[in-house]
Amino acid sequence: MFKGKKILVLGAHPKQCLLGWTNDNISMTRYNTLEKRKKHAEDEKHRRDKLGDKHRQYKRGEYQKNKEYNQQKARENRIKNRLSCITHYSNGKMICSCCKCNDYDFLIIDHINNDGAEHRKTVSSGSLYSWLKTNNFPKGFQVLCYNCNSVKGHYGYCKVHMEVDRNI
Repeated sequence: MFKGKKILVLGAHPKQCLLGWTNDNISMTRYNTLEKRKKHAEDEKHRRDKLGDKHRQYKRGEYQKNKEYNQQKARENRIKNRLSCITHYSNGKMICSCCKCNDYDFLIIDHINNDGAEHRKTVSSGSLYSWLKTNNFPKGFQVLCYNCNSVKGHYGYCKVHMEVDRNI
């Protein structure tokens, strides 16, 4: 079926295979063993090291040609990640867990144990939302509105909780 045609083979390396394998020199079961995947990744790394600046210049040129499209896709991905995180941590209700504010534009993710500064030091730069999604939504986070999060950061607790406790 693929005889003589170039096929795209994805392997252990997250980027696509650029070696130009054809059906004559590769079987569809090439990546059944870990050793073969490692060998292919090494081949790809060696090829990229050999090309060096040529490959980087090519990628930069491709990015510049499609800059607006790439920026739009990145923006859409950030919006999707934020929506999925807020939906997950608010159990699908999309409300502040403190004051029950439901304005999506004001909702943000909060570290429950106030360890956000420490967390930012250990996590590489980038969006918290994409990190949460990549790590399968770990525990220790909640959805708060911006006001409740600011008050919690300043006082260590949210005043809405204190007023509720006083009224009881």
